[in-house]
Amino acid sequence: MLLRPAAGVALVLKADPGLLRLALRLAAMGLAQALLDGFWYYLLTGRQGELLSLIGRAQWHARYGGPFVLLKILCVLIIWLAAGGVLHLVCRAAGGKGAFRHVLQIAGIAMFTMISISLTNYVHVFLPLPAVVGVPGPGLGHLLALGWLLTVLWQTARQVHGLPPPGAAFAASLVAMVVLMGWLGSAGLLFHLDPRLAPGDWRPGAWLALARFAPK
Repeated sequence: MLLRPAAGVALVLKADPGLLRLALRLAAMGLAQALLDGFWYYLLTGRQGELLSLIGRAQWHARYGGPFVLLKILCVLIIWLAAGGVLHLVCRAAGGKGAFRHVLQIAGIAMFTMISISLTNYVHVFLPLPAVVGVPGPGLGHLLALGWLLTVLWQTARQVHGLPPPGAAFAASLVAMVVLMGWLGSAGLLFHLDPRLAPGDWRPGAWLALARFAPK
C-alpha cells in the first residue's frame, strides 16, 4: 500500500479484512502515534528532561497526557470513518457502484501509514529544516502523506467504484481536503476550548510553525 498503492488497494479488496478488528487495530495505532507525537514535542523544544519528571504525576496525566492520547485515538477513528464516508458518497454521486464496506477497508489499511507522519516529523528534531509553506502550514510528514493519500483515494475510486480518471481525481481531491480541514479544525477546537490541553502555546498555528522549525 505504501510503495505501490494500486497493488495495495487490490490486495485489500482480495483479503476482505473485518471492520471490527480493523477499528481495534486503528485505535492501537492512534495510541502509538500519540506517544510518538507527545515525545516529539518535548524533544523539539528541549524539554525531554521535564517530561521524565511529569509522567510520574497523576495531575499531568489527567490534564495533558490522558486527553492528548484520547484525542489522537478518536481522531484516527473519526478521520477513518469521515474519509471513507465522504469518498463513498462522492463516488456514488458520480455514478459509482461500489460497496461502502470495501471503501472502509481500504481507508482503514491506509490509515496505518499515519504513523509514518509522526516518524517523518522527527527529522525536524535533528535538522533545522526551513519552512515549506507559509505559517500556518503542515509539517514535512503531513505534506508527504497528503501526496500519497491522493494516490490511494484515486485508486479506491477507480477500483471500487469504477469511476473514470477525471471523476476519480475530483473525488480524491475533495476527500483529501475534507480530511485536512477536519484535522486542523479538530486541533483548533480542542485547544481553543481548553488551552491547558496543549503543552505550550494553544494556537494551532504555533504548533504547526513549531513542526517546521519556523518562527512564530
